[in-house]
Amino acid sequence: MRRDPQKVAWAVLLASFLVFCTLVVTIPLTIRWWIITATTSHDATLEVISGTVLVRDKGFPPDVGVTSERKVPEGSVIRTDANSKAVLTFFDDSRVTIFPNSEVRVIKAQSPSYGLSPRPNEITLEQNTGRIRVGPALPTSRPTDWRVKTPHSQISLSEGSYSVIVTKEASEIAVRRGEAIVEAEGETTILPPGKRVVVALGEAPSVLLPAARNLIINGDFSRGLSGWHTYSRSGQEGVEGGEAELTTLEGREVMRLYRRGEEGVHTEAGITQEVHQDVSDYLSLQLRLDVRVDSHSLGGGGYDNSEYPVIVRIDYEDEYESATHWYHGFYCHNAQNNPTLNGELIRCEVWYPYEERNLLEILEPPPFYIRSVKIYASGWNYDSLVAEVGLLVE
Repeated sequence: MRRDPQKVAWAVLLASFLVFCTLVVTIPLTIRWWIITATTSHDATLEVISGTVLVRDKGFPPDVGVTSERKVPEGSVIRTDANSKAVLTFFDDSRVTIFPNSEVRVIKAQSPSYGLSPRPNEITLEQNTGRIRVGPALPTSRPTDWRVKTPHSQISLSEGSYSVIVTKEASEIAVRRGEAIVEAEGETTILPPGKRVVVALGEAPSVLLPAARNLIINGDFSRGLSGWHTYSRSGQEGVEGGEAELTTLEGREVMRLYRRGEEGVHTEAGITQEVHQDVSDYLSLQLRLDVRVDSHSLGGGGYDNSEYPVIVRIDYEDEYESATHWYHGFYCHNAQNNPTLNGELIRCEVWYPYEERNLLEILEPPPFYIRSVKIYASGWNYDSLVAEVGLLVE
């Protein structure tokens, strides 16, 4: 070094220049990377609509009961029971309605820390069970990458309105407005408005289905009496009531309601199904069934307007949890000129496809919670058939 200090000076100068060039490049790139990737986490606001909602913050057990309003950070788990319901509002004004008997975890609720970042906001939920209504907000200055994860699928959502229902067996996604991308088992399905898909455990998304969903289990009786309970009743001790039994007619399974016995005695025979579904979020509730009346000895609706050869009855609660019901009867003659309020005259021995208008619009008060559906025959002697029962919500 003493013999050639000039070389040392050049070496130091070149090394310093390389360090300078590296810093000139890396410092702006690091700053740029930080501006682009830095994110800020946001708490969501949980507003309880009814009951007590349980919330567990990330790493802070046990569950905390919430009855009014509370901030919910990332990682929190929200649980509702049979009597509770809540709304979750995010920083971008997106809203999620959490219905009874549901569990949701907030995985991510973030936005870029700097306005220069081109990246979107990110909101990700994990739904383990139950039903939610997701309403991603309309993007303003920045779009939001909205995702819902279930045990069976991953769902990407645009601005709109979506229903997600999760059970142990499957996830069901329906689009009221917007577009959803559903991924499962390496396959992707684009879901447009008015459609839904079902993703069973370990399977790809199903074919596109109508968004309307049937609340009735086994409405076509293809699985026998699964989901249904039969009953028989007589108004006089020692006199047998009617019968409710499955039979095959014209290639399909139907429910037959019949009685042949002593006249002048009130009897009933029918089937019931416990529904227990909150319908406050739906826009349409429509009843459908095929009815056929072959004969009945008591005309019209009987002396008290309550004895038709086929009656369909829906028991429900209004928004104040008051129990009420709606019913509609069918008959094919009225020789005794009995009252027929809430009854409908159809042709004897001819199938009649019945479709009621939107019950949410015509019933007063409108249903908020469906308890059960009952289909039965009432009167003296009767012989009638019912098939293809549906209570469709959309």
